[in-house]
Amino acid sequence: MGKPLRKAPDQLASRLQTLKTAADGDLKAFLYEKVERQAARHRTYKFGIVEADKANRYPCIIQDLSTTGAKIALEGAFRLPPRIILKINQTGASQECRVAWQDENIAGLEF
Repeated sequence: MGKPLRKAPDQLASRLQTLKTAADGDLKAFLYEKVERQAARHRTYKFGIVEADKANRYPCIIQDLSTTGAKIALEGAFRLPPRIILKINQTGASQECRVAWQDENIAGLEF
């Protein structure tokens, strides 16, 4: 038989209890609580291109941008690969990115 499970730390136990007892609205607030960022993000509305590879390029709107990442909206809901290249149409700048998270057509990128 394996090792006995250790009790979760108080903070984790508290969060799990919150998940079990939260009303729908409370649960959404809990799941989307504000995360401390390494750099301030600035709202923007720039058109860009996501290059998944040489053959797959997708238009996007860059919703916010910082020195460490960006949030983009894609024109469709499809799964991005773990690494992409983001090109900004207005400036011609491009940046290799790691896809930090994706929720349907919205994705968070890390530079």
